[in-house]
Amino acid sequence: MAIRTAYCELSDVKRLLSAQEQKVKFSASYRRLEWNVNNTGTIRLTNFTIADSFQGQERYTMLFTDSTSFTFTGEEIGLLGDGNLTSTFTSNDGSFTIAPADWSGAAVTDDEVYFETTSNMSDDNAILFMRDAMFRTNGLLRETAGDSTNITFYADDSIALPHEIELGNIMLSACFIFQSVFVGANLEESPIQNWCDDAIKMMETYIKSIVSRDGIPHWRSRPAHITVTGIDGIEKGEFGPLDHVDDDEYSR
Repeated sequence: MAIRTAYCELSDVKRLLSAQEQKVKFSASYRRLEWNVNNTGTIRLTNFTIADSFQGQERYTMLFTDSTSFTFTGEEIGLLGDGNLTSTFTSNDGSFTIAPADWSGAAVTDDEVYFETTSNMSDDNAILFMRDAMFRTNGLLRETAGDSTNITFYADDSIALPHEIELGNIMLSACFIFQSVFVGANLEESPIQNWCDDAIKMMETYIKSIVSRDGIPHWRSRPAHITVTGIDGIEKGEFGPLDHVDDDEYSR
């Protein structure tokens, strides 16, 4: 059991954003792998790995200093390390990893291989936006439930999320990320404009479904009510499934 750190998965947020005309390009986005047409060797880079923390748009060059060794340089950032074809290379900033299996062909001195990154959002930052969306959701729930630890699916990540909470957070996270990447963009023609509002409305619908006719949350059980309330008479409780609630288990 652990406290949740997000109410949705990054893959679902990416899926929603991928359908938009204006593209959010995440850490692993890159335009193409190329080589210098004047190369005398047959060396090719077929793949490489980009760290989840990476965010940037830049052209990178691998210049071979002999048949196996190369220097790795960013067009703007400069030299990022030396590598060779026989061992795994990781750039000095930790952003890129090239394994021996990622190469094909043979290199000759002064051969050049290139790739260009096009990322405008790192996966790590996207996850932080998902966390921000969770905080926004907890604020809505806290208005009715009190402390966030009284929300069962927040306090225990093994409990299934209500669909309205999960979908609402997918939309809210996507909205936060899109607006961050395209600051100042005209969103009037984009559904993004409405995602935040729609997400809040959806989650408010869920909250209404678990609130009693008097506006007080359904208690999971009478013992839980007594335990949480204590002798102070603090009016707090825990959200739980409605099928655990009887008509006489409302609290004021």
